[in-house]
Amino acid sequence: MKALKIQSDMAKRAAQILLQLLYYGCLILFLWNNTMGEATGFGYLLDHAARRIFWIVFFGISALKLILYLTSGERPKRESLLLIFFGAWILLIRTQWNGFLDETFLYCPVIAMGAVGEDEGKLLKAWFWVKLLIILECYAGSMIGIIPYLVSGNGGLGADHAFGFAHKNTLGMELFSVLILGWCAFPKKGNLLTMYVGILGAMFCHRYVKSDTGTLMLAATAAAALMLEIAEHLPAKWTWKVSVGKWLGYVLAWGYFLCTLISVLLVRGYGTEEKNANTEGFFHKLNDHLHRRLEFPWKGLQTYGIHFLGQRVEMNTGEGAYFFLDNSYYYLLLHFGVGIWLAIGIVSVWMMVRIGPVQMAEAK
Repeated sequence: MKALKIQSDMAKRAAQILLQLLYYGCLILFLWNNTMGEATGFGYLLDHAARRIFWIVFFGISALKLILYLTSGERPKRESLLLIFFGAWILLIRTQWNGFLDETFLYCPVIAMGAVGEDEGKLLKAWFWVKLLIILECYAGSMIGIIPYLVSGNGGLGADHAFGFAHKNTLGMELFSVLILGWCAFPKKGNLLTMYVGILGAMFCHRYVKSDTGTLMLAATAAAALMLEIAEHLPAKWTWKVSVGKWLGYVLAWGYFLCTLISVLLVRGYGTEEKNANTEGFFHKLNDHLHRRLEFPWKGLQTYGIHFLGQRVEMNTGEGAYFFLDNSYYYLLLHFGVGIWLAIGIVSVWMMVRIGPVQMAEAK
């Protein structure tokens, strides 16, 4: 009997390892395919029919992995089950009540199911390496002519370069996401490396890419890393340094909601000036500097309004009246709705609160 139990445990462990490898393989393929299709000039690696088959396979692997984990006697984290609930809820309301579904959201509950019991650090490392390799691949592809180099004028300020990405701002935000992922996934590399890379990335974005958004976010990340590094090396008797790191952590953790609030206030200010026909006001000048990023959210708000379940927001970058919601927070609120905006915010805060202290503890 003892030998049979040992064999059973070994078989179950082998199945867990196999499903874990298959899960990470599917996760990497999803991240790679999704980023390549939506952000770069390469396009999707898998066509629409292949993506449907892949989703079924990914769902089956994640479901088996979750069942095996739950039957092994391990107690799942409450947060993991919360993620599955949110993922399934998002999938339900988008398909049944709205009649349309963005393909990416099909993977929310699938990824959450497979992530139960997994180490957050491994998931972050997989995400980091996929993003970094895609950036290098697009840069190399644009250099040798496999994909369009994508150079455009920049209002007399020289040319901006997308280096194989769909847009210069897309590249800027991809660089920012890689920096953040690297900072969280490899905490032992320290704040100084994050600061140096952030400064170099901001200089590259400003000089060649000319993405104001990417430059600002990279520079802000470098500044945050510098503040944390200074706080860590202050004398121990200066107890207020703990408060600096603590409050900075709160700002970063709740940054999603804070940025939404700032965006709403800016657009509201623009709308107030628009109603008063004050085209020379502060917010109109700011809108010009931000390339109409206050004007279009205001127009979208007037046209569609904000609903709990969202609605299909039609954008036009071709012939006719130009309309493009180049504001992530308003795009979420108008297109996906308050429900999904809130769910993403909860997951975002949970990740920062849960992963941040764990990764910082590992760095010490």
